[in-house]
Amino acid sequence: MIVLYLLLAILVFGFLIFIHELGHFLMARACKVTVNEFSIGMGPKIVSFCPGKKRAEKKKRRLMEEAVTESAAEENEFAVDPRPPKPIASAEETVSENPSEESDSDEPVYTTYSLRALPIGGFVSMEGENEDSDDPNAYHKKKGWQKMLILVAGATMNLLLGFVLMFVLVSNSVFTTTAVWYNHEGENADTVYISESYLQNKDEIVKIGNTRVHTGYEVSYEIMYQGYQPIDITVRRDGKEIVIEDVIFPTIEEDGTVLGEQDFGFYAYAKEDVTFGDRISATFWRCCSTVKMVWDSLGGLITGRFGVQSVSGPVGVTEVIVDAAKTNWIQLLYIVIVITINLGVMNLLPLPALDGGQFVICGIEMIIRRPFPERVKGIINFVGLALLMLLMLVITFKDIVALIGRLFHIG
Repeated sequence: MIVLYLLLAILVFGFLIFIHELGHFLMARACKVTVNEFSIGMGPKIVSFCPGKKRAEKKKRRLMEEAVTESAAEENEFAVDPRPPKPIASAEETVSENPSEESDSDEPVYTTYSLRALPIGGFVSMEGENEDSDDPNAYHKKKGWQKMLILVAGATMNLLLGFVLMFVLVSNSVFTTTAVWYNHEGENADTVYISESYLQNKDEIVKIGNTRVHTGYEVSYEIMYQGYQPIDITVRRDGKEIVIEDVIFPTIEEDGTVLGEQDFGFYAYAKEDVTFGDRISATFWRCCSTVKMVWDSLGGLITGRFGVQSVSGPVGVTEVIVDAAKTNWIQLLYIVIVITINLGVMNLLPLPALDGGQFVICGIEMIIRRPFPERVKGIINFVGLALLMLLMLVITFKDIVALIGRLFHIG
């Protein structure tokens, strides 16, 4: 059974990578960039195919046969053809597997689709990326804004996928809206004292700290993230917004159990007659909260609040996917949403070797009105990629050690 779960995890990774690279690919084709290869995975090729190339070769052979036939007819003194001679078209002039390039280049363009050995990563190879290429549709010959669109298209596709899947999740869950405070002691107790402050029953929670919240999910997350220290809570009471200062929430029990929204002392309204607009709104705010969670995690790593042990690589993420799959499909769907939004946000970071870093370079080139020397860009990308791979190796090693430790403990 564990093998099936691992295959599921690989399929999830492959699908999310496919969506990311598809974004780059579609935008490149829309900008009439020559795409040499669309690959899922890294390492040696397992299988690849180039649709249209065999048809083009057959058409080329047919054209050559027609040319030979017409030449033979012209040489035959008994053959009289009153029609004016037709120009013989070459295969390059007749066949193009990428119609978007027909106006720019006489060369046919074929894209090879490849599946490679390692299920992690993928790439879209754009022919003529270096300045030595004569291809008029080479990536480096496109305008700066076109390059920037191509670079952000992959992350955008991941974020759009996250929105679509979040809509499915919201539509299949109990629909709740604004979080409301209640007292564990029941409706008879109107006030609950927390630290030096108090909350009253039916207080509508609208802000945690400086972060405005729109759903019960956001309230839960913000309390868990900010509640390790006293925070201000803004509530709507009798139509007025009131700030309750220095509220202390117990977020973790002594045994390490993370508390949920009911333990915090609030619930969320279960709305009746939910409209399509309500679902879109809830989807949007939950996606925004997930994006914020990614940024908060990065900020916590930078400030030292979270250690390296809090970061997971492919091994750790695979384990999370497997655990979610064992629970239920709703949990699995949520994990996939978090991963795809995480991929989208991380790829937009302005770091070398990431799409965001290349985006920044394109922006600088547009400002200074000249391209970076290829040698400089090569060094920047190499250093960035080397550091990224080193970090990945460290995190993967940490995940493997932790996994072995858990397995040993279980045994």
